Amino acid sequence: MQSKHIYHLTQQTNIMTDTLFKPSLDITSFTADDVAYLRSACRYQQPIEVGGEILPLRSTPARMDLPDVLKGKVQYYTISKVGKADMPTHLVFKNFHAPNALLGHNALHGTSVYAACHAFFWVCKIWLASVGVSKDTLNQLGLSQVRLEGVDLTYLNVLNSVDDAHQQVKLFSEAAKAAGRSEVYFSAHKLNASSTYPFREAKITSYNKMEFSHCIFKDEEVKQQLQNVAVRTVRTEIKLRLQELTKSGRVLNHATAWQEAYSTGLYETLFEEYVINSMKLGVSAQRKKKPYHQAIEKSLLRLKGDNRMWAEQLLEAYFDGGDLRRLYSDKFDKRRPDNFADLKAHFAKTLNIDISVPWKQFESLGKSNVPYQIKYTQDYYPPSDLVRHCFCKDNWASIHSQLQKAYEETAKLEQPTKRTGIMATVIYSDDEDDVSEEDYDITV
Repeated sequence: MQSKHIYHLTQQTNIMTDTLFKPSLDITSFTADDVAYLRSACRYQQPIEVGGEILPLRSTPARMDLPDVLKGKVQYYTISKVGKADMPTHLVFKNFHAPNALLGHNALHGTSVYAACHAFFWVCKIWLASVGVSKDTLNQLGLSQVRLEGVDLTYLNVLNSVDDAHQQVKLFSEAAKAAGRSEVYFSAHKLNASSTYPFREAKITSYNKMEFSHCIFKDEEVKQQLQNVAVRTVRTEIKLRLQELTKSGRVLNHATAWQEAYSTGLYETLFEEYVINSMKLGVSAQRKKKPYHQAIEKSLLRLKGDNRMWAEQLLEAYFDGGDLRRLYSDKFDKRRPDNFADLKAHFAKTLNIDISVPWKQFESLGKSNVPYQIKYTQDYYPPSDLVRHCFCKDNWASIHSQLQKAYEETAKLEQPTKRTGIMATVIYSDDEDDVSEEDYDITV
C-alpha cells in the first residue's frame, strides 16, 4: 500500500522517541472565515518585549483535546509572524512525540521523521477541521508547508539481557570520556544507566529505558510484553536543533527533506557524523598494548631539555597507573598547568594516546572493540505480535489510515457544531512545560 511507504524509520534509540521540536504548519492561505474559526478556539496573550524586541504574537499554549485520535499530550499555539493577533500565520506544537501521542507509549518504535511529520500534519488537519476550518481550505495544505525547529533521532539496539544493555551504555560512556567529551554518566542501580554529552550544537544520549510511568498501554499483558524487550534495548538519541538542521546548506528543517532519508542513507550519515565522530579520538586512540619503546623514544626526542626528562617521568607514571595531575601539582606547585595541556597534545599526536584518560581505561576500551559495538543499527522492527501496538513501519499503513478516516469524519461535521464542540473541550494552560519504498512516501 502506498501509505506504508511514507514511513521509513530507523532502528535506534531515545528518551522521547521520534520527537519533532516545535513543528509548525503554515496557515497563511486561510480565508477570513477560517481565521475567525481558528481565533475563536484560541486565547491570545499580549505582545512580549524581550531586550527591546517585541516577540511575534502567539496564542496562549493549550492542550489539544482529540480523545479519539490522541493518547498522549499535545500542546499547541498559533503565532503571527506579521505581528497581528487577528492574523495567525502558523499553527505550532511545542513538541510532537509521534509514538506517545498516537500509541500512548514509546517503549518500542521505529524511527521516521518523515512519518512523524505526516502524523503531525494529519493531527493538525483533524484539529483545524474540528474548530471549523473548511475542508476546501484544509485540502489545499500539503507537507511542503510543514517546518521543524528540531528533531530527536532515536536508534534502538535490542540486546540479549538488561545487563548487556547496561554494559553497552557503560562502554558508550567510557568511549565518550576517552574522546575528551564532557560526558555525564548516571546509573540508578546496576541494571539502568544513561550517558549524555554535548557535541557541536547537538546533544547525544545513550541509555536503556526502565521508566514507563508516562506510558499508556492497551492492557497489562501488552505492557509486560513491550517492557520485556524495552528494558534490554539500548537507545541512542541525537538531539538536533535548527542550527544543525540548516548548516552547510542543509534544509532538514523541511518535512519533505526527510522523504528519502533511508534510501539515501541520511540516518546512517547522521549517526556517523554525530555519534561515531564525537568519539573518534577515543576509538582511534584505543590500544591493547603499550606503545613500542622505539615509538616512545622518537616521541621524547622531539621535546627539548628538561621538558624531555620530565615528559619521560610523566609517561612512566602514566603507564604505571599514576595520578598525573597530582604528580604535576607536587612537582610544579600548580605553576605550569599549560605544560600538561602541551604534553597531552604532543602525545596524542605522536603516540595516539590521551594522558588525561587512565591507561587502564584505554586498554579496556581496546579489548572491548568499541568500533564494532557502537554502530548504526538500521530501523527497528518490533516482534510481529507487537507491531499493532507500536509506531513502526509495519504499522504505519494502519496508523495513517486511521488518521485519514478521523479527518474525513471530522470534516463532515457542520461548522457551528464543530465550533461549539471545540470550545467546550479545549484545555488552556499557561504552563508550557506541562504539557523510496523504504522512506514510506505517500501522497498527502
